[in-house]
Amino acid sequence: MDTQKGLRIMVVDDDVTFLSDVERILTSFDYKVTCCEHPLAALTLLREQKGEFDLVLTDVHMPEMDGVELLQHIRMELDLPVIMMSADPEVTVALKGLEYGACICIMKPISPDQLKNIWQYAFRERRVEKRVIEQTRSVEDTKKKKESEDSGSSYSVNQEINSKEPKRKKDAKGEKPHVTWDSTLHEKFMTAINHLGFDSAVPTTILSEMNVQGLTRQHVASHLQVTFLEYNLMASKVAIP
Repeated sequence: MDTQKGLRIMVVDDDVTFLSDVERILTSFDYKVTCCEHPLAALTLLREQKGEFDLVLTDVHMPEMDGVELLQHIRMELDLPVIMMSADPEVTVALKGLEYGACICIMKPISPDQLKNIWQYAFRERRVEKRVIEQTRSVEDTKKKKESEDSGSSYSVNQEINSKEPKRKKDAKGEKPHVTWDSTLHEKFMTAINHLGFDSAVPTTILSEMNVQGLTRQHVASHLQVTFLEYNLMASKVAIP
């Protein structure tokens, strides 16, 4: 397959020997590779040559700026897919990267098989982002329609907790109450996943860990699908062929 040919990849790592090895492997698969030893220099180059790169591979632990901070800048300013690399076996390291939008966290040492088809993450992310945007628009349209029908009233889990109002029952059609995933509720969601770890982070256990009144398994499952976590969690568990 020629999809990977010419894909423009930036690799950032302060380990010069490792950087050279990764460049050699990627070049052998017909990727166009640019290497940077310093994350600040890498960010400057990405800004100056905006639109000239398709994917970024970055180490987690680096001087000046760690990989997660670099990831945050790239995602906010340039909206490029980023793959994290780490020699740290702690699951919290991978979770932190995924929380801030990394496609996947690859553990070192890295083999050629792990790098051969990384092009798919660039294209997969574009498809996922498109789907999430479509789903978000659909949710917003449904929300606006419902608010209109209810004369502008809306349901929020946090409002329910603060006011201690009784949980709203399903309507005649069996529709479940709408949940507003604000920053506080999402933080509880991420904290639950961080505490549980990948293997146990499924809707039922997440729901139990969050322990939020009015929240259901369906709400949690939908949030997993609509947000980036569905993609990130799947990507982190699927070996690249």
